[in-house]
Amino acid sequence: MRTLINVPDSDYSQEIVGYAEEMKAPAFVAAMLTKMGVKDKGKARQFFIPKESSTYSSLTMNGMAEALELLLSLRNRQSKIAIHGDYDVDGITGTALLSLALKQAGFEKIQTFIPSRFEQGYGLCLQTIEDFAQEGVEWIITVDTGITAVAEIKRAKELGMGVLVCDHHQEGPELPNADIILNPQCKACSYKNTFLSGVGVAYKLMETLFSALGIQGMASYLDFFTLGTLADMMPVLGENRFLLKAGMKAFPHSQRPGIQALLTEARIQPDSLRSQDILFRVTPLINAAGRMGNPAKALDLLVSQTDKDAKICLQDLKKANEQRKKFENDIAQAAYAKVEASDFLKKASILVVGDENWHQGVIGIVAARLVERYEKPVAVLSIENGIGKASARSVAGFNWHKALEECQDLLDRWGGHAFAAGFSIEASNIDEFSARLQDISARIEYAPETEKVWQPDYIVPFKDLNHDSMNWLQRFEPFGPMNETPLFCLEDVSIGSECRIVGSSHLKIKLVHEGVSLDAIAFGLGYLLEDLLSAKGNLTLVYIPLWNHFRGKKTIQLQIKAILIEEQ
Repeated sequence: MRTLINVPDSDYSQEIVGYAEEMKAPAFVAAMLTKMGVKDKGKARQFFIPKESSTYSSLTMNGMAEALELLLSLRNRQSKIAIHGDYDVDGITGTALLSLALKQAGFEKIQTFIPSRFEQGYGLCLQTIEDFAQEGVEWIITVDTGITAVAEIKRAKELGMGVLVCDHHQEGPELPNADIILNPQCKACSYKNTFLSGVGVAYKLMETLFSALGIQGMASYLDFFTLGTLADMMPVLGENRFLLKAGMKAFPHSQRPGIQALLTEARIQPDSLRSQDILFRVTPLINAAGRMGNPAKALDLLVSQTDKDAKICLQDLKKANEQRKKFENDIAQAAYAKVEASDFLKKASILVVGDENWHQGVIGIVAARLVERYEKPVAVLSIENGIGKASARSVAGFNWHKALEECQDLLDRWGGHAFAAGFSIEASNIDEFSARLQDISARIEYAPETEKVWQPDYIVPFKDLNHDSMNWLQRFEPFGPMNETPLFCLEDVSIGSECRIVGSSHLKIKLVHEGVSLDAIAFGLGYLLEDLLSAKGNLTLVYIPLWNHFRGKKTIQLQIKAILIEEQ
């Protein structure tokens, strides 16, 4: 696949230049603000220092007043409550937040449950409901799940349990018969922030309770809010931005032993914390427990009360993460080999690859890696006892949800949306399923892209990267959906004194432009080594500048996203 870079205009308008001068900021900062509709100094101040007025009263969420009344009643009666989360970071942090905050508010009979993707699967399951009843649970509070659990919640009600749903996923054709539903995504809910994560809904619930009881310290739970909201890729706007900004500032100073253990392991520097640090250094450790089988280990870390307990829990997560990385890499390499060895797969519009006993916990990551390499929709299957369980990822132009709907006669279970889906299928049906997908792609005239086109935002020479410009970039944090990390571009760059492979497939490079030399890392671009070594110059880069901390020194390092070697 060819790589192309659409180089942006290097000249800024007079309006942008004037704005930058007024702000006493680099021109690209003024351009970034203008692109987001922040076009004057006053609005820029509000953007960089968001005010609490951008948040909304929790009581404006449908069901919140009733939920408050319920919790006060349950507290007085000391009812036995089970908090049921999900096995991803959002669900685990939401469960941790609810359990600790309810205990702080005087609830004594609290238990937690995080399902295993291999035993219970996603969401509530009937056996779990039966177990809760046997254990004497009186009320179930779900977090990050429950809005589609119609049968499971019906059974809970039959067994005499009450149910409070805290979720943020879209409702199905039928709402469950829960006692109370808190979900800003529901059509009947008028809460203005529809972008809350699951832990965000839990945060608003506890904020309401703490306010009613006169308890201080709700801000101490912003570490959980920040982890779950960033991990679930919620838009960084309005209320979310205000809470995330406060959470990012407080995160390195969290008093929780589990959070401090994660920060130490991730080697995160408090003065330059980025959302990407949390996403790529912290959340994989939390997710690894669920991917490898026991997500409760991650919950144990987050709620641990001593440094000793946190260190023990962290060791379990590190082992799970190392195991996850090995499985992921082994399966990815095997999947690449299958594609390269098959003329059918190399020509196919949609890739379907699988094998016996590929670990189910990592096939979603492997599918994403195949999409990145081949720029095609991909389904990766783990086959066991004649049944394939699949995780699918897509690219623009192909809708997995619609495709699976057309193939549902071949599937046992399926669900998802346009870009990500999951399904199970009898192994004997996989070849027919793959063939039908090719027919669907031909009928809808979908064809994989043959070119990867990068659209960087701004031309920024190396000489313009300094402490001042990096500090300005830091003020835009946290980056995320609707406040994306800007991609910088630069032409006529040459290789300096270093260009080598590190790790399994990454490049470490010294790059030079107009006499200024900077270190760079290019993840996954090791295959370009020989071409770069033979190139005399004329490189075009897409990059993100980062602070790099090494042996007490703080320097600028470039994260290379794409390299184009111009013909001599």
